[in-house]
Amino acid sequence: MQEEKEKHIEFLEQLTDGDLPEFIESLNADETELIHTWVSSILEKERAGLDSFFESMSQTFKYIPNFLIIKITNKYIEAPLAARITAKLPLKQAISIASGLSVDYVGEAAVYLENEYAALLLAALPKKQAKQIIEYLFNAHPLKVLDIFAYADAKLFKLAKPSAEFKNKDRSTLSNLRCDVLDRL
Repeated sequence: MQEEKEKHIEFLEQLTDGDLPEFIESLNADETELIHTWVSSILEKERAGLDSFFESMSQTFKYIPNFLIIKITNKYIEAPLAARITAKLPLKQAISIASGLSVDYVGEAAVYLENEYAALLLAALPKKQAKQIIEYLFNAHPLKVLDIFAYADAKLFKLAKPSAEFKNKDRSTLSNLRCDVLDRL
């Protein structure tokens, strides 16, 4: 039961860039499952139709040279939308495009990607750029970087240089998964 509760809490944590309300910890597994199901249904309703739109965009991007995509992306596409399109692209093309974007932009987009995909993308980027993006994430989105690093390989962990303050973060509101990642840093 505790394991199920932990999975529901991790799901909720990954939807926010901050800590969950303290009362969540006091809920039992059935109650956290109800919240998980409720939030999932809200997200599904809000995202209805958007997946096919982003799939169409990614298909279109396959026929546009990457240098043009980079120009368009920087100027006209916000990071959350870019992340949704990126998630539909082959990783190889996503890497090629991300390599030409600013650290801040890729960092912001990474926040909206699935954590595993974000970790794969960061690991495949040039070392210098990946390190800068990770530093950006530690500063701008400290909890999200923990979620992404749950899927990071040893190579990515070597690039991570969190501050002592970050390493000593209060763990009382963190899920076991986030605490495990913090221990590995």
